[in-house]
Amino acid sequence: MTGRRRDSPASNPAQEQFTPITGVRTRPGWRRAETALARVGDMVALERTLRGAPSQSVAGSLFFLEYARRVSWPVLAVHLRENHWLDPDINDVYVRPDPAGRLLIGFGTDPVHEARSTQDVVDAIVEDHLRLMVDAVNVTTHTDRSVLWANAAAAMAGAFLALSWGSSDHSRYLDEATEAFAANAQLDGLVALTSFRLGGEDWFMSRRRRCCLAIRARASNRGEVYCASCPILSEDEQGRRYLDAAIRFQAVERVVSADGL
Repeated sequence: MTGRRRDSPASNPAQEQFTPITGVRTRPGWRRAETALARVGDMVALERTLRGAPSQSVAGSLFFLEYARRVSWPVLAVHLRENHWLDPDINDVYVRPDPAGRLLIGFGTDPVHEARSTQDVVDAIVEDHLRLMVDAVNVTTHTDRSVLWANAAAAMAGAFLALSWGSSDHSRYLDEATEAFAANAQLDGLVALTSFRLGGEDWFMSRRRRCCLAIRARASNRGEVYCASCPILSEDEQGRRYLDAAIRFQAVERVVSADGL
């Protein structure tokens, strides 16, 4: 089983996004995530300042995209890597500000060995947590629900992609993600999950079908502004960017492997 963070940063920043902070229920500074629903306006205002967003609706989209990542990535990693269950129910998730003021996500209990289908895990993330935050952000900022749900889909697709790329089979979780998303009414059709070829292998690839609105934020307009999955890009350009990213990833893998010899 991978290590758990106990209210402290992981030693490897690349793994930090997937390593849950657990056992925070009685730790000082943490409060139930459901209390954050009433403070969405404050958190979106901070995101607007940090990202230079021109409106509350743009800031709401960017806030929710990051929130969905922070909630879903540890839950999916624990399930896919360990076949364990980490409950994403908003009543068992806790939050506290990180140094920048954004929300850190913690879990009240440790993962348990409980075999669940990937569809069940995705459905729980959506129904037991993200749906409530979508409602709160939509009501507070008037960010379109379709944009918010597209962000949820993209956030979770990013976890499946990163975990696939980090395994020996670089499209390892493509079929599971495709089936789970297709079976969820909120996520179905919001991202195109596919693969591309590199070095004789298939690599996981995700294409958004709705923009996250980051292009409208001033903080995104310093240099490169489009991620590889951005729907504003042509499919050919998306493919080129994914290929470049995979080549860079391979180079890092070789360095890590050499360091371990």
